[in-house]
Amino acid sequence: MRFQHVLWTPLWLSHVASTAALLGSAGLLVAGLATQTWRWVIAGGSLLAFYSVGLALVLVVLDRCIRRIVRRRGENVPPFVWSWKLPFAGVLVQVVHLGCLLSALCLRHIEWRGISYAVDGPYQLRLLAYRPYAPAGSSRESIV
Repeated sequence: MRFQHVLWTPLWLSHVASTAALLGSAGLLVAGLATQTWRWVIAGGSLLAFYSVGLALVLVVLDRCIRRIVRRRGENVPPFVWSWKLPFAGVLVQVVHLGCLLSALCLRHIEWRGISYAVDGPYQLRLLAYRPYAPAGSSRESIV
């Protein structure tokens, strides 16, 4: 993704910043509770609540858009079920996405469909090895 996305740097910087803000808010809340500094507790809790409400609103809006598209196709749509697990899923998504972005930043070697590339820098890929792609379960003789 980082090799094709025109705004790669702003993308990963904004996600790192939002993760840092989320962790900072949680840290402020915990530090406030530990020191009984109630202004910190209110600030940290308010920021986390704002983040959670924003995440929930985005989830509801996207869910409605997706359901509208699926209904237009004439498919059945099961009802939306709110779960206590959703806030934890939001935090998990944040952590996993950050891990994926950091992994992409550290990527130095790509192997895809039998082709190996070395990543030397932005837009600098070097072909290391090429083996024609054969889908799983097929042999090269059946392709030719």
